[in-house]
Amino acid sequence: MNFSIIIPVYNIAPYIRACLDSVCAQTFTNWEAICVDDGSTDGSGAILDEYFAKDSRFKVIHKENGGVGAARNNGLDNADGQLIMFLDGDDMLRNCALEDIANSMKDSPKSNFIVFNDIKFKDGSSPTWSDDAEIECREEDLASSVPTCLASVCVWGAAYRKEILKGLRFKDCVLGEDLVFFCEVLTRANRCSFLNRAEYGNRMRQGSASRSKESYRKIHDRIQYHEFMFKAIAASGKAFGGTFTHGRGNSWIEETVSLILSWPDKKERESLFLRWLESMRMAAVMPFFSMWQRFVARLVSATGSELAVRLLCVLPHKLKAVGFHR
Repeated sequence: MNFSIIIPVYNIAPYIRACLDSVCAQTFTNWEAICVDDGSTDGSGAILDEYFAKDSRFKVIHKENGGVGAARNNGLDNADGQLIMFLDGDDMLRNCALEDIANSMKDSPKSNFIVFNDIKFKDGSSPTWSDDAEIECREEDLASSVPTCLASVCVWGAAYRKEILKGLRFKDCVLGEDLVFFCEVLTRANRCSFLNRAEYGNRMRQGSASRSKESYRKIHDRIQYHEFMFKAIAASGKAFGGTFTHGRGNSWIEETVSLILSWPDKKERESLFLRWLESMRMAAVMPFFSMWQRFVARLVSATGSELAVRLLCVLPHKLKAVGFHR
């Protein structure tokens, strides 16, 4: 069993060495790290070349800037491993992560992917890995239903058998492309495994894409990635847990419209609002939403009025009063 670790890199020179060193330190040595330099301008690309010169298991691809989704797609196109993982260039792996994952997957030959825990660590520090007394791995059937617990898994929080990813690609979004990708994996998968150990260190830093301030493009993509997710869920015929449907539906409707209505540029706000109304027409017929979610979606899409939505949003209990929760 061998691994392909896909690492998108864009202007993270202060962090990339720690990331690559955590790969070099793996007790399981049968791996390749596909490092995709997404048009970095801060010397990150030169650091990748340095690691390649020392260890041929590092594959380095330099490309024009196209976003993290495109970088990961490039990595997928060049991955030869039986198991594929995604590692952000400012994060780190536990030194026995690959060994733990490989052993667990050998014991779970029918699992399409394995989920593991992560720990968060502050910028300027290193992960503090706890020593678990015993590593346990359990399997769960996903053929007809997907448990709510998987809604919180990030794309980097799992290792995937290569065949389950065949033909899958990250969408062209600046926000949510990883959520859509993992959701599409879930629609395909018949079985998964859960490993009760933290194998991934997630650095909490300002300036990362997920924590950067809102923009017109990010709000637009917030609408779009929810559409991608719910279309995939509807097409799969599987029963997804409430966090995927009701919870994400809340975000799609309540949080997104709040961002739109407070957007300062009038022309951009009108454009986003029209896009959101189009999205609500789709939400109105999604069978897995609550009755009240579908009712409100029908109401706002029928009126087409920003004033009507504003009035709805200032009701005493806001949108939650009409059932935007389980």
